[in-house]
Amino acid sequence: MPTREETIRVLQTLNLPLDQFAVCGGALMAEHGLRENPNDIDLLVTKHLFDQINAVWEKRAHGSDKQIMTPYIEIGGITIEAFPSIDFVDCEKAELFIKRADLRDGIQFVRLADMLDWKRLVLETRPKNHKREDHLRDVELLEKATATDDLGVH
Repeated sequence: MPTREETIRVLQTLNLPLDQFAVCGGALMAEHGLRENPNDIDLLVTKHLFDQINAVWEKRAHGSDKQIMTPYIEIGGITIEAFPSIDFVDCEKAELFIKRADLRDGIQFVRLADMLDWKRLVLETRPKNHKREDHLRDVELLEKATATDDLGVH
């Protein structure tokens, strides 16, 4: 599991255009202390960047049905996976999430409120998702965190 420092370092070595990606998923939640550091780093990327990455990174099956191939790269034992949309549904919303992401130590992170919207969308669009319990737990954690955030308390 990469530490926060390793996550930042590895992402900086990729030299991706800052305005075209943001950290999401477990690494985002770990950044806010909501979860342990994950085994990998998920990136939400613009369609333009996805097309570039998809042409050069390796692919692996993703999702409960293993029918979707996503690009990934391994650097120093850390796997980074790129997604062009929210649960492969909404590219426009994904690009909005990237545009309004929080900048932390030179890396963009999806806002917690946007991650909450994303997780809710996953539950709506894939009700029989094999990770449903994980998503439900994440929604609960994100709801608590965003309620605290709305009050200005950290």
